[in-house]
Amino acid sequence: MKAYFLLIILFIISACAPLPISIMDEIQLEKITSNHFSEWSLEECEFIIAAQTSSNINHYTSYEAALSISKDRVFIDALPLNEIVIKALVRKTAIEKRLNNNEYKNLLNHELINYAGLELNDAGKIVPTDIPTDSLSFSFKITFENVSNPYRPIIFEDGYSYFFLENKEGMFARVKEISGFFVEDDFILNDFLTVIITFKIKDDNNNSLFNIAYQNYDYSLVFNGLQPTPIKLSWEKANY
Repeated sequence: MKAYFLLIILFIISACAPLPISIMDEIQLEKITSNHFSEWSLEECEFIIAAQTSSNINHYTSYEAALSISKDRVFIDALPLNEIVIKALVRKTAIEKRLNNNEYKNLLNHELINYAGLELNDAGKIVPTDIPTDSLSFSFKITFENVSNPYRPIIFEDGYSYFFLENKEGMFARVKEISGFFVEDDFILNDFLTVIITFKIKDDNNNSLFNIAYQNYDYSLVFNGLQPTPIKLSWEKANY
């Protein structure tokens, strides 16, 4: 009987323990990004996307362990739409949809301009746009999953005013805009919801809070109102 309880305790500890950063993963990322992004395979694109995604269940050994142990009512995956992620997403799309070279370049340029303040020049190199720094912003692809137990819909009025982009000093910027299906200010989270949320890079007093050159390094996403305690997501390393 004691051995049984010991196994249960060990399972809980292992399920909740933070997963160490894999050195092999870092080596793999460096290997992938050493090649031109137009040469990345579908598997390499998916690897980059997964490596850049932050979630409030990352510290569990599995999704099933998170479901059985976590007290969170909502699971969140957040993917920053920065340069490396956009290159991986667009390359993945090009492979899956069999886009020709012009279609691929046009889509890549469109996404870089929209989300990263970058563009393809005539030589095919990625360079900063002429957009003033003050008008730049940070965008994220966010997926919410309602895992409340017992289940109940999560209702939001003016919901996106509860979400913030926070720097290391605790200063924050608010949501600038959202896009996607079912993105009204008032919404009900029944099961899954995926949206693009764009945050300002300045606070309410017009102070710049973030270094545009270090996306997914010096900030955290904070989600209030989904449950009694805030959900906070961050990234441990700068982009490749």
